[in-house]
Amino acid sequence: MNFFSSSICCIFFYSSFLNAQDCSKAWMHWDRRTELSSQTNKEFGVHVPESKIQIDFLGAPVGIPFNYSINNYCSLSDVVIVDQNKRLLLHKLAFQGLQNMRKASGFSLPINFCYRSYSEQKDLFDKLGPELAEKPGYSEHHLYTAVDIRGLTSDQFLWLLQNAFDFGWVPSYYFRIGSKVKKETWHWRYTGKLAALKFRCAWESEINKKIRRLTSKK
Repeated sequence: MNFFSSSICCIFFYSSFLNAQDCSKAWMHWDRRTELSSQTNKEFGVHVPESKIQIDFLGAPVGIPFNYSINNYCSLSDVVIVDQNKRLLLHKLAFQGLQNMRKASGFSLPINFCYRSYSEQKDLFDKLGPELAEKPGYSEHHLYTAVDIRGLTSDQFLWLLQNAFDFGWVPSYYFRIGSKVKKETWHWRYTGKLAALKFRCAWESEINKKIRRLTSKK
């Protein structure tokens, strides 16, 4: 084996080691996630393994059907107005993460929807039905941390799958178990970097498979 080949192997091994180290740090909140897995199975008849359930920076679950309206996860003092005319509201950390992601990607990533109230979600659910909208109370848009990106292209989705986790964002309505709502490439949720890392580790195989498919079409 020559020096170049040895160097490549070392780099690959070191990268794999770092990734393994990152994933080993990710498995936190085990008792809470076990409780949520059991609760989801009992209430909805859906088995979601603990590994597929995360807890975001607000303390809200990711990856299961959950009534977010029963808790006040976000203080209004932490909310910023993204667009006054469209009444787009977002948690300040989510907005900062979005801005950083826009700068890094070079994409404008325009937002269609952010926060949605219970009544607004009910109107949407009544209009679109259970295959296109979450039940009122169960939408991540209640948290001030979820966005729908307008006109998301395949190239943008590919970039996000490869990079968004490092900015604290996850495709929570694309990779999940037991939902009747169709997959949404445009829906992204800010969870904070630790929970995003945990999400990426939990769905690593599926994410990489989707990346390969998108890359093969280029």
